[in-house]
Amino acid sequence: MDEDTKTTKVTILKFERDRDIWYGSIHGFVRSKRIWDLVNPDLEGEPAFLKEPKPIARPPKDTDPDTKEEYKLDLAERKEGMSRYEREQQALSKCRDQLVSGVDHPIMKELVMEEHSYVILKALKERLWPTEPERRREENTYGDMKKLKLIDKELATDELIEANERIDPIYALGWEHRHDRGTFDKVIGEFQRHYEKKPAVHKPKYQAAFLSPTSSQTPSKPTRPVSETCICGLRHWYHQCAYLNHEHKTNGWVEDPEIRRKVDEALKDPAKKNGVRKSLQKNKAYKH
Repeated sequence: MDEDTKTTKVTILKFERDRDIWYGSIHGFVRSKRIWDLVNPDLEGEPAFLKEPKPIARPPKDTDPDTKEEYKLDLAERKEGMSRYEREQQALSKCRDQLVSGVDHPIMKELVMEEHSYVILKALKERLWPTEPERRREENTYGDMKKLKLIDKELATDELIEANERIDPIYALGWEHRHDRGTFDKVIGEFQRHYEKKPAVHKPKYQAAFLSPTSSQTPSKPTRPVSETCICGLRHWYHQCAYLNHEHKTNGWVEDPEIRRKVDEALKDPAKKNGVRKSLQKNKAYKH
């Protein structure tokens, strides 16, 4: 099966809430075609597209050998340049097709005739992504709620991490099991910096809801991140700890009183206790 007839996976952008999942899919596709620098919506000015090489004039038959040799070199250089130009044009065309077929949003009625993917992506981002004033307004609202004690800081952090599991499950799970998460503002900042460096990826568990009917791939379960040190002192996840999960107590296992005391002491911390509870719950869901 050649490249043009392969079944490709298309993530559909229909609602604004789907934007991060869709953007992660588009970003991965464009990166694979090596044209991100030509469609990046954050570019200042026009992208540096390759120009089609100009034809090389054939020299007269009676020209001198040096001129003939120079003509051959120019011809070879033009052939190579034309090959790069055609590859770029083909990749840009596929990118545009992916955008047009993958966006089921009213804004595409205005953009469907647009030739350049860069313009389409830029317009989508300006229309569907929150602006800096909107971000600041949300942060100010949170600050006001915090001052009025209308928000539970630990619960807010848990809900933030849980919401981000849909966007980048591996990174979010890593944060969920951290003991030193810090303040809610710190966690927000870390997620923002993470997404600036690495655009969001979609979680396979949710992927099927946004795939086009042409997709033939079966979503797989996400790979879990490397475990961290448990509150018992060993390096494993909470749900793998016999002191926290009775399912891991093997026949003949005897707990260490000192470790039990250490675990019970750690569980007096509401944040750690909540982290253990959520880990056990999510492990059950993950196995099913």
